[in-house]
Amino acid sequence: MAAPRMAPPSGMSRRLTFLFALAAGVAVGNLYWAQPLLGFIAGDLRVTTATAGWLAGHRDATRVRRRRAAARTAR
Repeated sequence: MAAPRMAPPSGMSRRLTFLFALAAGVAVGNLYWAQPLLGFIAGDLRVTTATAGWLAGHRDATRVRRRRAAARTAR
């Protein structure tokens, strides 16, 4: 007689939970880590701080522009 098969464990393991938490922290932190360094980044690239800020906030700025454009077309 064959041994009964064990069902796979349900839920996430501790390692997988840690991996997901780490990935989420890196994703969110990536948006903010460059901000305190904008002065140094601007100096190294020989651009204004505003231009260096664009590099760090480009994704947010693009999102705002898209929302404004969508609001204009909805009128």
